[in-house]
Amino acid sequence: MPRVGAADASVWGLRRHVLPTLLSCSYILAFSAFLAFLPPHLRQEGVGARVGGLLIGIFRIAPLLVALPFGLLADRLEPKQLVTVGLAVLAGALAVAAGVRNLFLIFLLFLLAGSAGSLFQVNNQAGYYKVLGERSRAAKLGWYQGVTALGFGLGPLFAGLILRGGWLRSPMLIGSVLIIPFVFLSLWGERVPGTRVSLPEYRRDLALPGVWLLAAMVLLFSFHFGVEATCFTLFLQDVLRQSDTQIGMTYLYISTALAVVMVGTGLVSQRVHQPRLTGFLALICSGVGNLVMPWIGSLGWLLAARFLHVLGDGAFMVFQSIIIANFFHRQRLGGNLGVFVTMGNVGYFLGAAVSGYVPGNVYPFFLAGLLAFLATFLFAVWGRPLWTAPPEAASPPDPGRGGAGDGPQPVPSVPVSAEGG
Repeated sequence: MPRVGAADASVWGLRRHVLPTLLSCSYILAFSAFLAFLPPHLRQEGVGARVGGLLIGIFRIAPLLVALPFGLLADRLEPKQLVTVGLAVLAGALAVAAGVRNLFLIFLLFLLAGSAGSLFQVNNQAGYYKVLGERSRAAKLGWYQGVTALGFGLGPLFAGLILRGGWLRSPMLIGSVLIIPFVFLSLWGERVPGTRVSLPEYRRDLALPGVWLLAAMVLLFSFHFGVEATCFTLFLQDVLRQSDTQIGMTYLYISTALAVVMVGTGLVSQRVHQPRLTGFLALICSGVGNLVMPWIGSLGWLLAARFLHVLGDGAFMVFQSIIIANFFHRQRLGGNLGVFVTMGNVGYFLGAAVSGYVPGNVYPFFLAGLLAFLATFLFAVWGRPLWTAPPEAASPPDPGRGGAGDGPQPVPSVPVSAEGG
């Protein structure tokens, strides 16, 4: 096997580990910059709460149909090109939507943007999961999720500063401008060759014990993401009377805490394998943080509640990533990941749509908290297959292919020692 020099290994490591993480952060940064200020923008444009909730939820309607096919594409084709296409189409759709006033056209453009975002998300994650390597998987996933989480705060912060400075007035255009540099950066991504996979192999994967329980938990958990997208900025404006810049800072505080929790969860999970305790405590903290929202009336109490909430959010999202990465053979990670992205999109859409019909900007959070407790109950009663999942099963034995569990390395010319982990 050919060896590589230290400089080559370093560049290879940047392309394999740092670039996908940076691209994931950039997507969330642009998406949250646009979405954080979309509800007040729609209200200023005279769009009602119900239509506004549907417009926000529309980003998850198209992915309901395309996330699974996009996941299959991630296994058959090179994710690198699909990542670039997803980012480029997303930037273009948001830029065009910024100049459109017809609600029907905005719906169509949001559908296109949501589909492009799904294409990026599934392929970026699948490509990264496939090249994680065999060591320090939980820690790597914690860093990936943690850096991504910073985008949730940096996006609204940048958008608030831009709006305050008057440089751009449309949240859609802000999101488009922020994503454009990363379209070109994605061209530097590593090539991960696709493979031929048959549908019966996916069906066997999805029949594994615990898979559909985790899918149901992801759906119930993701409900609150739609609630946050629809209600949180309006809550900060209406209840706490925050300015655009203050809203951006609040998002930054929360996302920084989320990032710390995710990195910490990954590092701890690498050394202490306790999925039962992690999943249980994560869902409880997330649910309690949402349940108390109707009684919040000051920034201090809000930050206390949201810090408790993101303690649960961060731990659950890393827990979910570890389980998915360890459950499925790397050659079929894209298609299987598409199932969980679809379930998350269902929950997100329901949360956004329901928020338009529940009065006030706080009671949808209460409902989301109750659903988190329902997910906790399901996990406590039927979660044994997830509790006993192996901590480092990167590529489980694959009888369908008759080979070793790991299969060929996606980049066989580079030694495992060059991974840096």
